[in-house]
Amino acid sequence: MYIVPRVTLVRKPIQPNPLHVRLHPPDRALDLCKVPGLSIVCDYSLKDEAALTAAITGWELTAEELALVGERIVNAENLVNVHLGAGRADDDLPDHFVEDRVPDAGPTRGMTVDIERLRKDFYAAMEWDDEGRPTPEKLKELGLERFI
Repeated sequence: MYIVPRVTLVRKPIQPNPLHVRLHPPDRALDLCKVPGLSIVCDYSLKDEAALTAAITGWELTAEELALVGERIVNAENLVNVHLGAGRADDDLPDHFVEDRVPDAGPTRGMTVDIERLRKDFYAAMEWDDEGRPTPEKLKELGLERFI
């Protein structure tokens, strides 16, 4: 198994990868689990997931189309949460991550998570506004313009 060195996480600016966020919803919608592919064979391929989706459902999807399905799900879930009153303050981490400093020796000693920076970078990567809502442009891109 590959472990990302902690120093990698510290020395580079936070670069949220929305692809990771988009991969989980299609698997969840199909009641699939990535754990076997990641932990047993140390391989996860969106192309393979698309082939598995086709085998299960008969829907012929490319890897890109499957990622788009995931992105649509994430944005639709976000819209439901916003409709129910969720907002920026709800995109949070447990206090432990933002208050307790890393106690051990090493390059992350004494660090905490900058939650405001993390939110800002994540929202930008997802193409959401400053409050964490999908922008009208993003909704149009995803074919969800009826929810604007």
